[in-house]
Amino acid sequence: MFCNRVNKRGRCGGRPKAMNKQTMKHAETLLKDTENYPFVGDVIDQRHIVDAPLFTDISRQTA
Repeated sequence: MFCNRVNKRGRCGGRPKAMNKQTMKHAETLLKDTENYPFVGDVIDQRHIVDAPLFTDISRQTA
């Protein structure tokens, strides 16, 4: 009920995720490609993301 009232004002939902499914799949592909991207920092620079969302999303998928 509370969410319905605030949703009418556009205030429900919270902070958006840093990485969507497509971005996550692309980052995983880059992490597996150790020939061209040997370090995690290279993947982070390529995707223009911070390392914390990358590691939390990976740990969620493997758990």
